Amino acid sequence: MIYYRLGGTESVFRSANYFDCGELSLLRRSPRAVYPRPNKTPLRFGRTHSINFRGSSDGLKLRFLSGAVKRDWETCLHVWRNFCGDFTGDNSSTEESSSTASAFRRVILNHPPGRIAFLTPQLESLVNLVEQSSAVTSSRWKKWRNKRACPGQAYEPTDIEHVANIITHGISILPAVAALLHLMYWSQSTLHVVAGVFYGCSLIALFSMSTAFHCVCYLQFNGRVKLILHICDRATIFIFTACSYTPWLLLKEAHPYVFGVLMAMWLMVAGGICYQLVFHEQYKHFETFLYLFIGIVPGLVSIPAMADTTGLWRVAEGGAIYVIGIVFFKSDGLIPFAHAIWHVFVVIGAAWQYFAVSGHLYQGDGDIMNPVIT
Repeated sequence: MIYYRLGGTESVFRSANYFDCGELSLLRRSPRAVYPRPNKTPLRFGRTHSINFRGSSDGLKLRFLSGAVKRDWETCLHVWRNFCGDFTGDNSSTEESSSTASAFRRVILNHPPGRIAFLTPQLESLVNLVEQSSAVTSSRWKKWRNKRACPGQAYEPTDIEHVANIITHGISILPAVAALLHLMYWSQSTLHVVAGVFYGCSLIALFSMSTAFHCVCYLQFNGRVKLILHICDRATIFIFTACSYTPWLLLKEAHPYVFGVLMAMWLMVAGGICYQLVFHEQYKHFETFLYLFIGIVPGLVSIPAMADTTGLWRVAEGGAIYVIGIVFFKSDGLIPFAHAIWHVFVVIGAAWQYFAVSGHLYQGDGDIMNPVIT
């Protein structure tokens, strides 16, 4: 067997008799292995390799625009092979051709369409007919969740889940900007300005990067742009976690060793970002552990060293909201709109902790519109 991963989906092509040309873009390498084909150029990460169907005198080709679809590849290969026979003059009855078209239609109806472009005119007309069908359009939006992703792969949301993911964080960008202005307005010293800039900018980056990534996913952009945005989205979580602690560690009266905790925390953030660059989406449970470790341990270590713990209970409550939300973060494919629900928990937790920062460290009243109106 040859294992491929197309945009996050591992596909197993059992036999080279089905094909030996076409266009296949390897967006990510399988964690198991990508075995070289006999007497062929080894498959390389990030390159486009060609694969043609045998027995096709008209050079039938398939261009994989996006492979991030949980699709029945055995059925698809069977259907495509039959189409090769139908369009190259083989003796195929009308009944067989009709049943093949019906099978292909079922594949499209049961999976998010629009991910494969066929270069053969006959196939293009069939796909256009299916795409324009109101049944297909309605089935996209009535499907609340897709199948759960395999280990080491990213979950592919449905169209309506994509929209929910975009909205739930997109609407928080402007309030985050207002929050930054509010902290600047109430800053009483240079240290307040520094802490406010770190916290406010990380809040804006968190929601902006998440929204940008989910927009790219919804528009079905694959390859380097999507990968970079996904890595940045996950890295921003580490940065935001550290920035949420920074105002408390800088502005609260505490034992000097708290500054050591602050430095150690930022070193852990740097390690988390490096982890994302090297092992992105490969060890999801360990990645979740890193989020929890960086989010909880600095607080447990630094709180006992603080002379004044006013407001820290609200910070702990906000952290508890994040932790509860992780249940939904890990439930993609099990609970409809699980990731959007996780976004809602993030928004609530961020707002909860922001009001703690504003009210206890900046002497503000928590009204983020004050500096904007003034």
